[in-house]
Amino acid sequence: KALELMRSWDGSLKKDSPAASVYESFVGVLARRLLEPKLGRELANDYFQRWPLWITLVESYLRTKPQDMLPPEERTHDTFMLTTFAKANTRLKLLFKNDKVETWTWDKAHLANFRALGLQQVPWLRYWLDIGGIGVGGDSDTMNACDVDRLSVGGAFQSMNGPAVRLLIDLSDKDLFYGNLAPGQSGHVFSQFRQDQLKSWLKADPLPIAFSDSQIDKQCRQKFYLAAPGYR
Repeated sequence: KALELMRSWDGSLKKDSPAASVYESFVGVLARRLLEPKLGRELANDYFQRWPLWITLVESYLRTKPQDMLPPEERTHDTFMLTTFAKANTRLKLLFKNDKVETWTWDKAHLANFRALGLQQVPWLRYWLDIGGIGVGGDSDTMNACDVDRLSVGGAFQSMNGPAVRLLIDLSDKDLFYGNLAPGQSGHVFSQFRQDQLKSWLKADPLPIAFSDSQIDKQCRQKFYLAAPGYR
């Protein structure tokens, strides 16, 4: 079933795509099986963290199929592909806790985490302040560049970096000014605006920004006046 998905896949890492999960698991397992016998686990992890274009290694191998890059337990490229594909799908079975490939949608595996900066060492505070477990599409090589942490534990595909701000501006018209800020306009944990732009961010559908006077009048909820003492 996984092979059938890949044959009909359009190559898009959409949130609702099971094929996207199969692809991401496969290229990750393939890269690790190529690197670890040569570098060891520690240096391989360093490579994934410090070289964001590691996917070029996978592409180069698949194009040229050099025999000396095969891990020691493999003898041919074809068997290497089959065993890697099997390992990648076993990883997904364990992650999703089932073997129903059609349910392995990318957004269930690829989770964005909005971390409270500076509080990494205070777990109980992070529990209250972090916003996590938000299913997203894309990866670090797409327009919607929500990366994949290749060192995530438990087989997950955590996303730690992505497009925080989007802007769409028509310089000829002040009313055609759109944008969004993930997850919202406020970082205050009790603010009603803390996650108020998350839905539009997930849909890549930016909101109108109050830039012109007409937009300010449309969007204004409250006005706050500063005046000199005695001013009426």
